Amino acid sequence: AVIPAANIEVRSVRNMLVRPNYSTFFSYHEAPDVLEAGESLDLARGRNQRFWITVKTPDEAASGVYQGTLRFQSAGTPPADVSLQVRVLPIRLKKNPQHIYGMYYRDPLRNVASGNSPEANAYFARKAELERQDMVAHGMNAHISQLSGLARDAEGNWTMDGTETERRIALDRKYGLADKPLVVSFPVGWWYERLVDKQGLGSHLRLVRDDVPQSFYDEVTKMVEAIEGEKENYAWPEFLYYPIDEPSTAEKSVRFMVGVLKAIKRVPGARTYVTADPSHEQFEPLWPYVDVWCCQPFVFGHEKIRRLSREKNIEFWCYPNHISGENDHTPIRGARMTWGFGFWKSGFRTLIPWIYQSSNGDPWNYLDGTSMDFFNRSTPDGEPIPVAMWEAYREGIDDGRYLYTLERLLAENANRGGRAAEIAATAKEELEFVWNAIEVQEKYKYDGLWSGPDFDAYRWLLASKILELEEVE
Repeated sequence: AVIPAANIEVRSVRNMLVRPNYSTFFSYHEAPDVLEAGESLDLARGRNQRFWITVKTPDEAASGVYQGTLRFQSAGTPPADVSLQVRVLPIRLKKNPQHIYGMYYRDPLRNVASGNSPEANAYFARKAELERQDMVAHGMNAHISQLSGLARDAEGNWTMDGTETERRIALDRKYGLADKPLVVSFPVGWWYERLVDKQGLGSHLRLVRDDVPQSFYDEVTKMVEAIEGEKENYAWPEFLYYPIDEPSTAEKSVRFMVGVLKAIKRVPGARTYVTADPSHEQFEPLWPYVDVWCCQPFVFGHEKIRRLSREKNIEFWCYPNHISGENDHTPIRGARMTWGFGFWKSGFRTLIPWIYQSSNGDPWNYLDGTSMDFFNRSTPDGEPIPVAMWEAYREGIDDGRYLYTLERLLAENANRGGRAAEIAATAKEELEFVWNAIEVQEKYKYDGLWSGPDFDAYRWLLASKILELEEVE
């Protein structure tokens, strides 16, 4: 049996000058980051070069160990051959249908406009399609975007033209990215500037006033009613309403958020989404009006998360920006742990960091903008170029698939006797061993993590038990 050479993708790891934080100035260092395709590259004398190899196993591939050779040729020197072995297992991994894996996303389709040239619109449409394919290939099943078409007429009535929003959601449906609840932001801040204070709300509601009139909150309710009406017209999936990003713990900020969330929930069936850390006691007034707490760290711990989810009918989501390139471009193992074993032990439902791609200025110069560029890059024709952490996301998600597949097999064999019961008992012990081996952290980055070979060993432990359970008569 053969895995074709065309299924082996070789990318060179390009080092970039990066800031220690996306908003830091006058400080930078060199870090391995972008994974570039190409048959050749220039390499300075005395420098090591990393390569990232991705093997795409054909669905029909027979199980077994495949052996091949990677050949590296430097000009003027003999070739260097590196042995490559890949073990293909007779396993169809399952994925937890309750889990949501997503990204904040600036959809290129928002840039398609009648005033553009046909070439520009074709570029944006192609980029949007390729990026959705890339998300799905890396395990994503959701993303966050913005609504379009909401307007208020001279009589004070809110309406929504869902044409543009439908175009984006239709493309999401095509690739299976609209099967989960969609987080949608809508123009609460824009309306505040026009009705209350032209200075706006400020970052983290820093400028919000104490005397926001009830009429403002009434308008928020009308906005949501207009959105929900158009949602029914197009049969869109459930929306989670995301009015303000990262409100502060200041008293006036919390009071404003309570008013906005109450206004949203006055619409029957509307659910709310808040990006804040619920462990802060200042946010206690928000609890009755929050349906989804989206936290940056894994707060509270597994048992408390599960208990609160049951008791309060609340979902806990996480946006782990510490491993998205916002702060650091190098915690590859932390990214894998976050998306796999760490997520499993957190009790959270969703991972959804900021952001699939952020560019400011030259997208290949991370230092020239008001904030640092980060995460995935693009070719001139819109094709995604991954970074190393993006590939680590996929590795972590696959770790989770091994975990879920074994858990399902244990459940299916729970009431069987004989040899099946013996294997299931041993597999359960091994699963508990893996559980106990995870050093729980709110943010996985560098410390307290497994080595690369450790990850492989734990994955193989899971795989070996899956094989045993699937083969038992």
